[in-house]
Amino acid sequence: MNHPFEVKGLGKSPFVLLRRDGLPEQAERCAFCDRPIKHLYWVRSADEKQFVVGSECISKGGLGGAVEELDKTQEAEDRRLVAEAVKSIASDLKLFPHPIPEHAASGRSLWDYIDFIKFVGGRKAFRNAADSVRELLRKKSAKPSGEKAWARPATVVRGPSLLVSQLLEQCDAMGQLASLRTGSRILIASDYGGEQLKQHAVQILGTSGSRHLAATDAWFAVYVDAPVDRLALRLRPEPVGVPEIAPLPQLNLIEKARAAIGFPPKHNPADIAGRRALNEMYRQFGPRAGEQAVIQVSSLPGVLGEAANLLTHHGTPLQTDEVEALLSTYAENDARIDDDPHIQCLCHLWLTATHAIKHRQPLWLVK
Repeated sequence: MNHPFEVKGLGKSPFVLLRRDGLPEQAERCAFCDRPIKHLYWVRSADEKQFVVGSECISKGGLGGAVEELDKTQEAEDRRLVAEAVKSIASDLKLFPHPIPEHAASGRSLWDYIDFIKFVGGRKAFRNAADSVRELLRKKSAKPSGEKAWARPATVVRGPSLLVSQLLEQCDAMGQLASLRTGSRILIASDYGGEQLKQHAVQILGTSGSRHLAATDAWFAVYVDAPVDRLALRLRPEPVGVPEIAPLPQLNLIEKARAAIGFPPKHNPADIAGRRALNEMYRQFGPRAGEQAVIQVSSLPGVLGEAANLLTHHGTPLQTDEVEALLSTYAENDARIDDDPHIQCLCHLWLTATHAIKHRQPLWLVK
């Protein structure tokens, strides 16, 4: 019986598996079935013809045993590559999108994926991670220094800031931002650092010189690339009362019965404590009176200009390397990690706003 690959006209048997590649830069098709393929298995025939097939058709060619041996070797290499990436390019991993599309759409990164699989991931998971790392390295090497073309459209901060995303999506759906969306914006998730930055800006720049920084409040703000001082976009219908940003879990009937006879609830006490802390932070640093469930809008170029004036006041040149160097004096020193939160916030603000305008990307910022 003739070999399936030989019948297809791919060469003379016997056939030898050469290597496996993944995530091609351009779409590839299987030489045997002509379907689009993600993982490329390179095969050589006895008459020196080379071709590529997918993960299903490689077994049809009787090369399943060779694939198993190759996969063992490849898994070791994938794990080594992923471990090296974690050590050397962690900041890039945090910007590169998650390999699973639905998780990437929610803002999760390749770093999140690697963090999840490092204890429970098998061969396939590490293959996906390593393929993404290789893609990142290809794009990184193809761009001039400082350009991060692989950065996902939104650098997402988890937790309370997701509420901003939900509110913004509703405003977008209502067409309230249609006239303001020009491709660049920053969504703000703020804590005491942002509040201290506002106070600092008023002291240094005065009230009129800091109006864009003062225009927005924690978690409910968006800066857009448009000439607007301050807008408050209200949702309809308005919520009744002040919503909790992290609602406490409710006991069901069974849990209430267990509690009545002395059994503790199954909820994690640390989770409940964390939710209470978030709700308290929301009440302390949340929106202004009468502006619950409101998107506060101000100008991205305006707030960038105010941040630039503050950096200049402190003697920091308006260059990415200089601002990152100032920020690193806090981030890389455990003794200073909590010092001057307004200066750390200022650095993050200037870097994020600069990147958003230059690349016309929506970005999250922790103020």
